[in-house]
Amino acid sequence: MAEEVANFKPSGLKRKASLNVSFSVKKQRDKTQLQISKILQKSEVDRTAEELELLTKSDEIVKKISLRLEKKKKLLARAEEFEDSSNVLEEKCMKLASAISSSQYMVVYSGAGVSTAASIPDYRGSNGIWTRLQQGKDIGEHDLSVAEPTTAHMAIYRLYRQGMVKHVVSQNCDGLHLRSGLPRRALSEVHGNMNLEVCTKCNLQVWRNFDVTQHTARYAHQTARRCTQCCEPLRDTIVHFGERGSLAWPINWNGACAAAKQADMILCIGSSLKVLKKYPWLWGMDKPVKKRPQLYIVNLQWTPKDDQATVKINGKCDEVMKLVMSYLKLDIPMYDKLQDPIFSHATILHEQEEHTTSTQILVSPDAKLDNNSLGVAFNDEKIDKIVSDIKKEKDIWRPFGNEINIIPKALVNGEIKTEPGQSVDYGNNYSVQVDIFDHVYQEIAKKILKKTNMEYYNKNYDEPLDLSKPKMECDFCYKNYSSSLCQFYQKRETKLPPSGPVCY
Repeated sequence: MAEEVANFKPSGLKRKASLNVSFSVKKQRDKTQLQISKILQKSEVDRTAEELELLTKSDEIVKKISLRLEKKKKLLARAEEFEDSSNVLEEKCMKLASAISSSQYMVVYSGAGVSTAASIPDYRGSNGIWTRLQQGKDIGEHDLSVAEPTTAHMAIYRLYRQGMVKHVVSQNCDGLHLRSGLPRRALSEVHGNMNLEVCTKCNLQVWRNFDVTQHTARYAHQTARRCTQCCEPLRDTIVHFGERGSLAWPINWNGACAAAKQADMILCIGSSLKVLKKYPWLWGMDKPVKKRPQLYIVNLQWTPKDDQATVKINGKCDEVMKLVMSYLKLDIPMYDKLQDPIFSHATILHEQEEHTTSTQILVSPDAKLDNNSLGVAFNDEKIDKIVSDIKKEKDIWRPFGNEINIIPKALVNGEIKTEPGQSVDYGNNYSVQVDIFDHVYQEIAKKILKKTNMEYYNKNYDEPLDLSKPKMECDFCYKNYSSSLCQFYQKRETKLPPSGPVCY
């Protein structure tokens, strides 16, 4: 009994002693692992006899640490930026140009690399925001509002105008694709647009000529201004990390998904794809492998989709697009501030709202547009040229945007339809097919009809045609896109909310 009392220890002391032993073992193991890790990073010829003996005794630890070091090495290699040699770059760009010219439905997925030439840092590049933060370096100050579309932006815009690009899915919130001239319906800004604020109650979008995110943050999106229709707070459209974008515009997931379903080719440019890879519907993953769109990637770093790419180009976005456009024999338009749609569409702040922002406001160029030189997009001279081409039996006339097909009668097999907007017989000569909803194009089609078949025109249309005074939502879009419908976000009247305080 005396022995039992002598050996008795309270349970708390036993637990503490056990913890001390465990801690001591762990400390020794960690010390050994650190020692082995340092040895493995040496070259074999530099290892001492004692070190070799330690490696032999610790076979399991050596395997574990070797795997860890190999994984780290691979991650570091993936983070490195690498450029193809000039010969390899040219060869790959030629392949990309050939693919673009033969594609029936190409979709572009763009990332931060497209905007780096505009002095906007990327995220995961060698000098990107996340990389610098991981290294404990200052990320500096970057005013996105003063950036302008780059060569890559303008090249993508030109390919869209050419009918080669059908849709762009952008991860950037700088709004530069929109400012390059890409219409909003051809664009999905899946992380938002820093120049756009919206009212979620009455579905109103307000495009501003400044960064609207000054007062917003993650899970806090109100911009300090109120809707001029329903008085509800306006909110920004930015999708932060950990958030899920739910706005119809500018995110436009419907447009992105519809385009992805039809795509036979995807061009990923300037994106690490670490975010976009998580959206299977963008990659045709529901289709058999052979029926999925061909994938072309332009990025300086490794991406998780490299193994699936038909061609991976390691190059800067601007340089690659210059080469590709030269092979396609297409000029890249220079960014022209006079043609930047933001200046024609931005809703200006009321003087009582001006205190709600201190960010830099984009100022329209101090120049007057020459309305006479712009003229009406389709004047009488152009109409006469189209009529002449019809009479020469040229198969098709296809202007940019919503299309008019001018087709010889032989191609419609004599089919007669008298409804406006469908195939129409011109008597013994010609036929017009108008597959559009646009008022301007319908007026053009009727004018062509009048000049090629007056009898049919008089039978079906009584009102006079006046192309100089079309019904249009937006003067800028009519002059530059031949569309009576606004292609961007309509300019709103500068006014105050009907009731309550101006701001909040």
